[in-house]
Amino acid sequence: MDFIKETSLFLQKDIKLFRDKPIYYLLDDYSLPTVSEQLQRTLNDFILFPTEGAEHFYKLSTESIITFYPYNSKDKLMVENREYVVVDIGSYFLHSDSSVIEIFLSEVINNRLKNSEEIDAKYHDIQLILGENPYKSYNKLARELRAGGRVQYYGWETVVDLCSGDVANILELVKRMFEAVGPENFSDPEGVEMPIAYHKSDNLKTTHIQDKAIREAGNEFLQQIGAIPVEDCGPQLKKIVEAFGRIAHWYLLNKNSKNLESKPPQQAFRIEMQEPPDLDETSKKIYDNLIKYGIFLRDIRGKSQRGNVVDRLYLRRLLIPTFKLTPSKRDSVRMDKEEILLLLKEPERCKDAPTIKKMAKKAKSLLDKNQERLFDE
Repeated sequence: MDFIKETSLFLQKDIKLFRDKPIYYLLDDYSLPTVSEQLQRTLNDFILFPTEGAEHFYKLSTESIITFYPYNSKDKLMVENREYVVVDIGSYFLHSDSSVIEIFLSEVINNRLKNSEEIDAKYHDIQLILGENPYKSYNKLARELRAGGRVQYYGWETVVDLCSGDVANILELVKRMFEAVGPENFSDPEGVEMPIAYHKSDNLKTTHIQDKAIREAGNEFLQQIGAIPVEDCGPQLKKIVEAFGRIAHWYLLNKNSKNLESKPPQQAFRIEMQEPPDLDETSKKIYDNLIKYGIFLRDIRGKSQRGNVVDRLYLRRLLIPTFKLTPSKRDSVRMDKEEILLLLKEPERCKDAPTIKKMAKKAKSLLDKNQERLFDE
């Protein structure tokens, strides 16, 4: 691959624009199975270990860290932060302050609005177009959900809080709202009443435009999970996320957040594992595909539990309205390893939190008895 080194040196030496600057080569979709393990092993030799004197680097995009094969042709494990650095957009969105995310998303969307010749200058601020969140706090939303009242998801803050780093999904969501209003109306300064709410013909105000678009986006993503190829366990992945949605919603309806005087409903879209589960080959494949397809986002920082560093899994936020949850990150659904295994293997039986805990306790009891019998023998 010396031609890459030679090309880089030529650019840096003879082309003024690139002179004395590092050269970056961008490789898109460097993901399994598109780029096989064998091919990644070969490519990693020169991607992660440039030839001596080279002043060029590679930026790889991959579906998920799960789809990157971190070995070279000599079967040497590539060490993160030594041979390569991971920039996980999902993790960045998990831990960044909401104001930072809001600024980023508003700049992305507003720039597109300003660059569109068909959109009047009046509609160049997405925050004004979508308006405010209808609830003063997510505790208020949670109480409305618990009471069984009619809730609506809308407003710029809500859209921001539904982003898990999936900017393309948020752009598609906003586009869906514009299409519902009628794109041609945005060319007329008087064509759209802001913030977007109801159609003029909807006298009874039965269908909020933003709420409908948000729910449809989540439901469509859920259906897309079920359409994932069977070899990647698509139907099973859909059952798993639906089971978790039922469990998380049960907690919201029946449990309160701890250590808070106001005792708001427990609001969780995060799984906290109490210990690492023992995954067989099939369960490992299912677990990896939950991460690969962005159904759950794995917190790469993890958390120490019972002496172990275990994964934290965050539900894709776009699904929060689908399961009648809130975007609050305060609480979590805590699961033992037996519960994780049941969720992966028999999600259709996980109807709510008491059911999965009862099943897990029974499975653990049987396992303990089998181990005692083995030692007795």
